[in-house]
Amino acid sequence: MARLVSCTGTLEEPALTFPRRYNATVDLVDRHLAEGRGDKVAYRDDRDEVTYAGLSRRVHRAGNALRAAGVEREQRVLMVMVDSIDFVCVFLGAMRIGAVPVPVNTLLAPKDYGHFLADSRARVLVVSDALPPKVREAIAGAQSLGGVLVSETVLGGEGDGHPRLAEAMRAAADVLEPADTCADEAAFWLYSSGSTGSPKGTVHLHRSPMTTAVLYAERILGIREDDVVFSAAKLFFAYGLGNALTFPLAAGATTLLRAERPTAAAVLRLLREQRPTLFGGVPTLFAAILAEPGAAAEALDLRASMSAGEALPRHVGERWRARFGSEILDGLGSTEMLHIFLSNRPGAVRYGTSGRAVPGYQLRLVGDDGEVVAGAGGARCGVRGRRAAATTGTTASARWPPSTGRGHAPAIATSATPRGITPTPGAPTTCSRSAASGWRRSRWSRRWPHTPRCARRPWSARPTARGSSSPRPSLSSRTRPRAARRSSTSSRHS
Repeated sequence: MARLVSCTGTLEEPALTFPRRYNATVDLVDRHLAEGRGDKVAYRDDRDEVTYAGLSRRVHRAGNALRAAGVEREQRVLMVMVDSIDFVCVFLGAMRIGAVPVPVNTLLAPKDYGHFLADSRARVLVVSDALPPKVREAIAGAQSLGGVLVSETVLGGEGDGHPRLAEAMRAAADVLEPADTCADEAAFWLYSSGSTGSPKGTVHLHRSPMTTAVLYAERILGIREDDVVFSAAKLFFAYGLGNALTFPLAAGATTLLRAERPTAAAVLRLLREQRPTLFGGVPTLFAAILAEPGAAAEALDLRASMSAGEALPRHVGERWRARFGSEILDGLGSTEMLHIFLSNRPGAVRYGTSGRAVPGYQLRLVGDDGEVVAGAGGARCGVRGRRAAATTGTTASARWPPSTGRGHAPAIATSATPRGITPTPGAPTTCSRSAASGWRRSRWSRRWPHTPRCARRPWSARPTARGSSSPRPSLSSRTRPRAARRSSTSSRHS
């Protein structure tokens, strides 16, 4: 089976083509069996490992188990789950039946899960066995929730008496045809960090995962089938979801998953013992690993490392390369754009900068008047690309020192406030997400970007405000998070 998504054009101007009827799980899972990777290990977590053939069966079982629990097409499945093979199976199983998985941060306060359940109107909640106490109050107050499934993990827990996911999957069939979804149909939601209020839901489409995999993982990172991948960023983050699910499954690679929090000592031990070839971290973790006792110069198997979430200090990148012989590709991404759109390149890293635009995305600097400026301070950095979330906007702050050099963007850091964005010290610029159809200003407009969907679920138009004649396309309440109706400003990509 050939990959359904095709990429033509040049290296710097790629053109992606998806069939109209497209379910992302076919490219991410089914294709590997047809191409002979069924016996290859896809995932290793704290308790188990699974081959691509085994992953396919478990994804099918998870999808059938969700159907048996009452999940219908386009309904949401809230996931409060630590990194595990079960996470991958539930996420892909929900997408396979045309439902919408919604993974959320497992480190939040109990009240936040009440917001997620109410806002998403999730039909089923899947929670790791150590976490039911966090969601107990939210479950009691949820009006749309039809059931709870508990995933067993190395962390352990009682599960509050809810049915076990493992039992539901054992009772389910291991054959499941993919739903007849469209490439531009809602596939999953991710929530922002809530820096400007309640977390905002962003809707991503079935074409989204492979778009980021082709544009960044294949063409920038150079991921290969023989790679072993580890991401310290968890799967519920957009950054971690790409690193440890989308990218390795797009390439047929092997991925390591760990439920524990990624302390410097634990990550360094894994790098030494499991020998991953690609590592995704954040600047504070890279610095902490370098500060670990015994982290002297040594040969790891790392081909490259990725960094996002905040600006990577020059000295951290240089010390990492000197000690471990691996470059760190610092970049910038966002939850709304799903992954990195501005990045350094292998063999051409310039520490202290965030690199150049990933081919397939366009960036420009504009002043407050909207006119393009020549890279001085006080400008806004706009990004346009095919992989923009269907319903939300984001802003970010950056420095633009004149010494970064031609073609390289500054090291970018972000911090959000209720009034908008607080620039980092120095000459500030602002980076704003755009809709797929055009550039978007950093302040969110009340007009929704028109993202095509299936003809049988057309956009509807309604006024932007009382007395206004300007139409505003809106998604059905079944597919658009209510939180996204409010103005949205995201934090840095985590």
